[in-house]
Amino acid sequence: MPHGRSWELNFDSAPFCNGSLHLGHVRCYALGDARARWLRSHGVRVRYATAFDAFGLPHEAAAAEAGTPTHTYVNGQIERIAGQLHDLGLSYDRHDHPRTCEPSYYRWTQWLFLALWRLGLVHTEDRVLPFCEGCSEYLAASQIEQGECWRCAGPVSGRSSEQWFIRSSAYSEALAASTDELVNWSPRSRNLMHAFLGRQEGRGSTVRVETGDTPVEFDLFVPNGTELKGIALSSEHALAAMVTDMAAPLVSGKRGDSTVPRLPVCVLELPSGPVSLYLRHSADLPHETDAISVDREATDVSNLRRFAARQSPVSPAVRFRARDWLVSRDREWGTPLPAVQCEQCGIAPVAEADLPLLLPVHGGDGMACCSGCGTRQPTVGRRLDCFLDDSWCFWAAHPSWTPEQNPFELWKSAPPRSVFFHSGYDSFVYLYLYRIIGRALLDLGLVQDPEVVDRFPGHDVVTADGRKMSKRHGNAPDLDELLRKEGPAVVRLAVLANANPGKPIDWSDDALIRARRLVRSAGRLRTWDPAGQAGNSDRSLPNQIDRFLRRADQFMDEYRVGSAIDEVYVATRTFLRSDSQDAAIRSTLIAWWDCFAPEIAGAPHAGSSASGPEVTSPTDPVQRERVAVA
Repeated sequence: MPHGRSWELNFDSAPFCNGSLHLGHVRCYALGDARARWLRSHGVRVRYATAFDAFGLPHEAAAAEAGTPTHTYVNGQIERIAGQLHDLGLSYDRHDHPRTCEPSYYRWTQWLFLALWRLGLVHTEDRVLPFCEGCSEYLAASQIEQGECWRCAGPVSGRSSEQWFIRSSAYSEALAASTDELVNWSPRSRNLMHAFLGRQEGRGSTVRVETGDTPVEFDLFVPNGTELKGIALSSEHALAAMVTDMAAPLVSGKRGDSTVPRLPVCVLELPSGPVSLYLRHSADLPHETDAISVDREATDVSNLRRFAARQSPVSPAVRFRARDWLVSRDREWGTPLPAVQCEQCGIAPVAEADLPLLLPVHGGDGMACCSGCGTRQPTVGRRLDCFLDDSWCFWAAHPSWTPEQNPFELWKSAPPRSVFFHSGYDSFVYLYLYRIIGRALLDLGLVQDPEVVDRFPGHDVVTADGRKMSKRHGNAPDLDELLRKEGPAVVRLAVLANANPGKPIDWSDDALIRARRLVRSAGRLRTWDPAGQAGNSDRSLPNQIDRFLRRADQFMDEYRVGSAIDEVYVATRTFLRSDSQDAAIRSTLIAWWDCFAPEIAGAPHAGSSASGPEVTSPTDPVQRERVAVA
């Protein structure tokens, strides 16, 4: 393909490969395909792509339940999902989507990790971290929902261990400052990003507590607009064990929730007056903050222990809710963390020439060359968070990329002019990580614009019985059976026409009934014969149709696909009722329906895929003819 910003990337969120797709996925991919086809019909060079997100604990859990080795199970599910994507008629430019579990892919995940390490963004430390007993896994703060594991809904406790982190907090201020500049994100998406970053201005100080022979200090943050009536201290702080009868007690809570445990554990006698001390899970506190003020006074503290305390002068301070990225994992199925335990150099990066560091199932022996001394040493045996594999998926979608090339260097020389990401609002954690990686690549000199995703309107969820449809909840209808019974056109239109992307869909038979009606109406265009029409002398008909379709164009540009379908449907009914013999109008309407459900118009079932790395306009969408205005 020619170099330069002459193409656009239209990217669908990569599916986890731990089971069948469900209608939540169908909504995402039908939206992505509709936009790709619409852009192509306007002559835009589009790279329409996705990937298979094939590492992580959900795959291990599903494989264990099936009694199958993880790699065997995952490869089987990838083939199953690839078949479902084909059956949906999606017009991807290629169908051998990158698999994050392949050495040719995770080699570059490891390269990226080493690049972040060189930037000083990788560090290790012993930390008490949230631990899920059910999953036997440490959790990131973003993986705790109302004090429970996001995967299994099991209880979360605290456990100390050495962990690896990416210092994502280094970019918090830059991300917060630039979020409102993302004008092609929806307001809701920008608000979610602001909420996730959680920037707060306030006053910082140090509190010194007299606990006996050795005073203990903690940093206190008081957000603007609050009063110091109480203090919520991290339950992992050394003071917590001193003022309670428990060792490092863990307080369950929802991340970011402003509530505190109902009862305080002691009283601190400050010169300004006594304040009650509560305990809170560290995940519920701002990053790098020991304690935060609580705008609440305890009613009865007469039986609590009291400690003398002093507070240093306050100074302006800024804190963020977003924390450093916990990136190490202790499990089988993930990208091997590229570090060795070297006898001479200590913990050291793997030599870049030794990449990829392979999993045992791919022939790895747990040894690698130390970048410091060049000797073969045992690796640290950890795995990387699967989110890191996903964090560079856009670069892997470059039309000229092959696994032998550095995708980041390639992107630098021939970036797209725009990246549109199709995913749900619940993907804001991924979006945060994409932005972190973009900032790091900017510091590495590999991108000019750190905001790789410049368009993200987002879409809401599909629910069943009032609950989000998901593999975890097991509340999704069988997609294969639905496709066999209804056909891809009905299934696609059932999610596209049900509601605009910004609203949730509560799945019901009503959506299928409406979709069947749309298919019948659009299908009449295929059997339309101008010779059998009486002819319509109404010269205003082209103007009427054009008004409908101009509004449809506007709605598509605004990512209001359901509203666009309504306009095309009304235009179709207007044309079919007119007895018109105008074949140009018919061709235009067929081209529009081809964007939403190509099977209706008789287009190739799964679209046309480009051969090789070239981005080409597929042959299946009919090039839309503008209706001439009389």
